[in-house]
Amino acid sequence: MGDFLRYNHFDRLSAPVAAVDPSGRVIYRNKAALKLTRAFRSGRNVLPFFPDEGALFGCMKNRNTALCSMRFPEGDEHAVLLIPDHSPEGARALLVLAPLLEGALDCRPEVPAFSASAFVKGTAELPGKRALSALDRALLNAYARLPASICDPDTASASFTVASLCLLLNRLFDQTAPSRSRRDNVQIKCTRDCCDFPVVRFKELSACLVYLSLIFSAVSEDGGLSLVFSCEKERLHILFDFRADVFRPTLSEIFPQRRIELSILDALLDSLRFDIRIGAFRDHTQVELSSRDRFPAHLFKTPDEEQRRYQILWVCSYIESLLSFPDGV
Repeated sequence: MGDFLRYNHFDRLSAPVAAVDPSGRVIYRNKAALKLTRAFRSGRNVLPFFPDEGALFGCMKNRNTALCSMRFPEGDEHAVLLIPDHSPEGARALLVLAPLLEGALDCRPEVPAFSASAFVKGTAELPGKRALSALDRALLNAYARLPASICDPDTASASFTVASLCLLLNRLFDQTAPSRSRRDNVQIKCTRDCCDFPVVRFKELSACLVYLSLIFSAVSEDGGLSLVFSCEKERLHILFDFRADVFRPTLSEIFPQRRIELSILDALLDSLRFDIRIGAFRDHTQVELSSRDRFPAHLFKTPDEEQRRYQILWVCSYIESLLSFPDGV
């Protein structure tokens, strides 16, 4: 499969996405990227638009997510997230632009990780010497996994369970919450009957849940979040509940400033065969993800101890990767 066909899942997204090879040549771009700038024409070399060409090479060589800026011929400068992607055609890097990168992320005002500027032409302001908090790093890296998962679905993690998702999210919040009181406001649990419910494409689903959990917790009026996994009619249900009187029929309307990012999340959840339903109860917003696929209860197999140890080690490694980011960003 050629690169252009491999990345054509991005064609329907409003998020500008491009892919480049080690020489900096554009081997794919979606319509949103081409609309943003003609610099993303197929075959064009984009290296001259990076203040530091080493960031692109380092992303591909070290397989690390990187955050940098690009200044285009039109004179506009934008933040760009570089995501390593080793396709069958060779080393590649995905270039993703989104308002997430140019708006405030941190829930602690004393740690100004990013500017509060909107995603409009010429308003990029990268962190520079300012530090990324643990929350920022986890959110950026979770976001980076969304487009990477769309173009490279993982089929080797079917042995994971809902219990592993609970473990992952609880441990992540233990390490990203800026205070103990804020961590105590986050409740993540699963019903007893779905602990061993199998999760197919675990890495892709966990990226979605990490991203949504951090966003919902950050916008919640009291920093609180309730997340409950349950089984209904042999289908997996995931219910988020957070304190915010922002009921809208779709996620993009709840967070219009994150519409471009959420187009990626919507596409990934659709590929994972989950429906999204949004409701409100008093001053709370509820977002429910419902799987379209049935998994008969009599097919559940409780993982053995060796498998459980492997899952815990994988979860710890995954959290480490979410909390890592290149020095100096």
